Amino acid sequence: GKLGEGTFGFVWRVRHTEWQIDLAVKELKRASPERQKNFLRESLVWIRELGLHPHIVTAYSVRELEGTPYLFLEYCPGGSLADSIQQGQGTRVSGSRDLATTLALGIQLAWGLAHCHEKHIVHRDFKPLNVLLTETGEAKITDFGTVKFAALEQVVEQGSAASRPDFLKTLGGQLQGTPPYMPPEQWVKGGTVDYRADLYALGVTLFELLTGDHPVRPAQNTLAGWAAAHAQAPPVALRTLRPDVPAALEALVQRCLAKRPEQRPKSAREVAEVLAGLYGDVTKQSYGRQPPSELKALANRCNNLGASYYDMRLLPDAEKAWEEALRVDARHLEATYNLGLIRWRSGRLTDKDLVRTLREVSAAHSGKESLHALLAQVHLERWDAASAIEELEVGQRQRAGSQSSQSLLIQARAALPASWRCLRTFEGHTNSVSAVAISPDGRWVLSGSWDTTLKLWEPTTGQCRRTFEGHTHHVFAVAFSPDGRWALSGSADNTCIVCFLDWELK
Repeated sequence: GKLGEGTFGFVWRVRHTEWQIDLAVKELKRASPERQKNFLRESLVWIRELGLHPHIVTAYSVRELEGTPYLFLEYCPGGSLADSIQQGQGTRVSGSRDLATTLALGIQLAWGLAHCHEKHIVHRDFKPLNVLLTETGEAKITDFGTVKFAALEQVVEQGSAASRPDFLKTLGGQLQGTPPYMPPEQWVKGGTVDYRADLYALGVTLFELLTGDHPVRPAQNTLAGWAAAHAQAPPVALRTLRPDVPAALEALVQRCLAKRPEQRPKSAREVAEVLAGLYGDVTKQSYGRQPPSELKALANRCNNLGASYYDMRLLPDAEKAWEEALRVDARHLEATYNLGLIRWRSGRLTDKDLVRTLREVSAAHSGKESLHALLAQVHLERWDAASAIEELEVGQRQRAGSQSSQSLLIQARAALPASWRCLRTFEGHTNSVSAVAISPDGRWVLSGSWDTTLKLWEPTTGQCRRTFEGHTHHVFAVAFSPDGRWALSGSADNTCIVCFLDWELK
């Protein structure tokens, strides 16, 4: 089903049939080159730079389907914080329990922003609509379409500058953000915007969580009106709308809403620490959770990153991600397949080596149908539809075939008539076969062997129609004349022999 729709795209709720979880998928409405560039930019920042954090919506992968990129995200069933505020949860309600809930959400949001800022990322559009809630009410920051790198040169130094595309750079000169949450400096086109802009937006969000209202009220609901209000109008006193709010909390919100960036808190972590202290004062017990750190990437995560990089044409990064997945789990099936596939396609691995490697890891995935599906895809790519069919049928016998495997089986059966497969085996030489040739009209096969003979075969029946003798050492080259009447052989005995093929054979 559809979760939402914006100016440029849709967000869908989908089911991942292998992981058995729901995901959210962002899809572009109009995939113009510029919009695709910005979409990939957002996706790359989200996946590559932000990693895994409990208060950031996880971006699993970005995949290109029929020329359109789709971003696969963690699904949060609790909806947005904006919806929660609009429904009256946490608005103008006295009582320590509601205040504690607000403080807990504020701590989580500050932790999430601190993680972004420590990755040199400024959100620039932080607001309740871009905060999603889990089923248990945990807050997660989402939508990184307008992010800015506060220190791009530091980020580039951490990785290969050549592998980082232009769309990582900030959108200089453009007005970015949502008017009610934008600090004065963000209204200046081409101006300097750093992490303190997000702290201002956090102050607006905390004020809204506590009161259901905005701390800055423009004379006119226009861009110019909002710009003037943020630059000149003092914020509404929080405790005039919510008397039960502690003075220290009001002071913190006012600091976040300071007009000058240097007057705001030093960091999001400082905001989280103050909120945690206030939580203890309000509830008479500690918050009970320590500031979370970035979660270690597991093999599945690294594999998904590699697939995303591959679709973004960042092939060196894709290989590194798959190599990291195999360092974490040497028998990770999908990473083994993906890394082997691109190395085979680039001529650094043979198809036999790829199949052998996949079979070597099969012991760790006994009964897993996807193993047979992956092997079948390799067979299909090397035009061996018969082996692909065999693999898929084995997978289906082991467990009920998935819809994707059944589709692949239909594809393999359709490809069988034109695929490469063993049509005939010619037997008769007594030593290694070192040379073969097919006649111009395709009716005859000539072979040369270490047994010093040449043999003429009829491919439709597999019968040997002539054996030519005369060489005293192994035959290493054979050829037909353009009219098919003559055959020429070369041997290690330092001779060439011309053989006349009986006209009646033709």
